[in-house]
Amino acid sequence: MRVGFLVNPVAGSGLYRSLRGSDTMREQVGNYAHTRALTFLRSLRSRPHLLTCSGPMGEQEIVECGLSDYEVIHSPGSPTSARDTEEFCRKALEEDADIIVFVGGDGTARDVTGVVDRNIPVLGVPAGMKMYSGVFASSPEAAAAVLDSFGSSSQISLEEADVVDADEISMSRGSLRLVNYGKALVPGSGGVVACPKFDMGSPDSSDIVEYIIDNMRDGVAYVVGTGRTCKSLVRALGEETNEFGVDIVLGGRVVVRDATEERIFNEVSRRESVAILSPIGGQGFILGRGNRQISRRVMEKVTWPNVLVISTLQKLLSTPQLRIDSEYAGLPGFNGFTKVLYGYGLFRMLRVTEI
Repeated sequence: MRVGFLVNPVAGSGLYRSLRGSDTMREQVGNYAHTRALTFLRSLRSRPHLLTCSGPMGEQEIVECGLSDYEVIHSPGSPTSARDTEEFCRKALEEDADIIVFVGGDGTARDVTGVVDRNIPVLGVPAGMKMYSGVFASSPEAAAAVLDSFGSSSQISLEEADVVDADEISMSRGSLRLVNYGKALVPGSGGVVACPKFDMGSPDSSDIVEYIIDNMRDGVAYVVGTGRTCKSLVRALGEETNEFGVDIVLGGRVVVRDATEERIFNEVSRRESVAILSPIGGQGFILGRGNRQISRRVMEKVTWPNVLVISTLQKLLSTPQLRIDSEYAGLPGFNGFTKVLYGYGLFRMLRVTEI
């Protein structure tokens, strides 16, 4: 099996610059994509022939993992750019790649599929700030399992998936504008996560909000996550907010709007804290997609017993399961379940899958 393997080295770097995506970044900050690529490669049971880019766009990770069955078909410029992604994909098609696996987010998916179209399947290893497209595996480990299955079975089906990307300027203004960039072919597998259903949430979450406000404790910092349901709490406190930022509430008022990961970590390190999260409709992710400002080290300070998941009943009934990204695996106090508040004092205990 000939696999085009591509790493977008700036994917996920937006976290370190308090951005909601990395589309506008031209240099790598941190090593998030690199780490996710290594996890993917080390999780592979099969040993496909890899077609890749030199340096930080693939070869570096392959060499670090001790793999030798590869060839470089494109040498990117410095800094790397979307043009390198596009040129690599054109060469991978010319070299008869069976599938292209890329490490990145929605921007990378858009660049890849803009060239590949539906000529061959693609598979995304999640490493971005935004992963709304339906081409991503649920985790690097799941991506490896999907590729192993694809290579070992001639019977595996291919499915069409939407490739979408959020406009970062609109996101910075607090609104979500998704642009559909077409369809891609992906291996049919439970390891690939479908596009989220953004119409699953009901705007009426007043009972949930009222219950939280009535039960807020003095001296406790409430880390309010992203999404419409979470932000209804902030607005009920009379504050303006951004649907894609993370706010910190203390003493019944917002003390930090659109907090950076570092600011959140400093706050939860000083006092008892509660993380208020809401699942992405249809996907079920409560950590690791769209709210990476609430990082693993933040959650290690908060601890799992102080997680409060909130969801309207409509969204809850339409969400097959709750998930957290594998980078959060083994959090203190995690027992595989969480309580979900869906009305005034109404809770359900649901299983949470680490993937």
